[in-house]
Amino acid sequence: MNYLEFKRQLMVEPGSQDAAFVRARESDQRHREAFARAMAFENSLQQATSIPVPDDLLQSCMNRVFATDIGPDALHSMTAGSQQRPAWSWLPAMAAGMMLGIGLTTAVFLLERVTDDSIAGYLAAHWQEDGPDIISRSALAPMDAANIERILATLNLNMSSEYAGKFVFAKNCPTPEGLGVHLVVQSDYGPATVYYIPARSDYDPNAFRVNGMQAQLVPMQQGSVAILGNNQNVIDNTAKLLRKALHERPAIDT
Repeated sequence: MNYLEFKRQLMVEPGSQDAAFVRARESDQRHREAFARAMAFENSLQQATSIPVPDDLLQSCMNRVFATDIGPDALHSMTAGSQQRPAWSWLPAMAAGMMLGIGLTTAVFLLERVTDDSIAGYLAAHWQEDGPDIISRSALAPMDAANIERILATLNLNMSSEYAGKFVFAKNCPTPEGLGVHLVVQSDYGPATVYYIPARSDYDPNAFRVNGMQAQLVPMQQGSVAILGNNQNVIDNTAKLLRKALHERPAIDT
């Protein structure tokens, strides 16, 4: 179970005893810290919702709203009761319950954006996982062309040698449609992060924003690429470069 899959499961069922989930949460420091944060949040919700709600909540609210219409004896009784229980002591529980409902609804919505093949959700999660770090590392120590070609070959792709210097990083990565490739390409306007999704042929030509960056899904000869950059010039230039540089490997006759 990779980190992205682990975070999805953590959002839905942080206390899961699934064997793969348990192994993942103990696999390294990042997984352990994410699990600890999730459990701390769960504990805070448990404490917030543990305040008892009185059985006569509805009647109490009505009495307070219409206090001017009831007699002195009833007012005395209500005042005496309030001395034993602080006024409005049930409000924190009600507020916590409302926040819990809103939180769960938001979590389900965000989860669906990632698991329903949402490109924006996938890009946001994948970028947060290692995108900035890879951009920094590839600027200091670009990967050699031979290793990049080896990674591209896993998707049956060739890289034209004249553009080899433009590609500074490559690794295999999961996509909503199976195995893909995470690339860093040096465009004429700055670095671009590229996620090659070979099994996705449909695309939205409109640019969108992901983590404060410009993003766009661009069709290729085989599948599509999602490109992230600081501006549209980076996106457009990178798309042209990719179409010129990457080609399907020719079939080998046997």
